[in-house]
Amino acid sequence: MKPKRATKDEYNESYDNLEVPEELNEKCIVNKVRVVLEELCDSCMKR
Repeated sequence: MKPKRATKDEYNESYDNLEVPEELNEKCIVNKVRVVLEELCDSCMKR
């Protein structure tokens, strides 16, 4: 069985506290910060 990819929105309060590294702020303007988590479902982990 091939692992399936799923996209879902997850909220965690700690994500609100992420800061853009200062060296990036010096080079450009950051408009948006995203966190991407790649997960495996239980059945895929058992394989």
